[in-house]
Amino acid sequence: IVLLILVSMGLFGTFEESLNTIWKVHHSRSFFIRLRTFTMVVVYSPILFFASIQFRRTFSLNVNSSGQFVFDMVPFFLMALAFSTLIWFVPNMKVRLKNALIGGFVSGILFEIERRCFSMYVNFSIQTQTMYGTLGILPLFLISLFLAAFFILVGAQVAYVLQNYRPLLRAKRRWDRRVNDYKTYFTFRTFLDCVSC
Repeated sequence: IVLLILVSMGLFGTFEESLNTIWKVHHSRSFFIRLRTFTMVVVYSPILFFASIQFRRTFSLNVNSSGQFVFDMVPFFLMALAFSTLIWFVPNMKVRLKNALIGGFVSGILFEIERRCFSMYVNFSIQTQTMYGTLGILPLFLISLFLAAFFILVGAQVAYVLQNYRPLLRAKRRWDRRVNDYKTYFTFRTFLDCVSC
């Protein structure tokens, strides 16, 4: 158990460094504040993730097609709220709640698209399971895990740009001055920061 705690603390430290890189924070928290934040994130985010999964499993069997949309939205909002808590708590900076919620919503949309694609692939691969067995799904699951982490970073980048878009547009660098369109700058900035993390 101690090894699991140490590994998860190291993983959380890497995740915090990535979010601090996006938010341009150069100093990290002290160990005890990092431990407190880690405990908060470990308690709240999994509760929301598992509530979303459990809600989807419990109510998907008992709902007709007319009420399916409502019951699909509740797990989505729980997942987006879990992403928002990560974006709001983890960076060593004051993140506005509204921007964290928008970033979590963007991450939730991307995650939902990825979840549906993964589900379609699993349903398709049941036919080819005799050839590769369950080992054929493992690489796609790892890619799916990578994409989930990438989507959180994209949501954090969205929150960063929303909170700092005026100073970003007035930046003094030469390449920043050429970019006068907010959408172009946002796309370019998201790509660079997510790749660098």
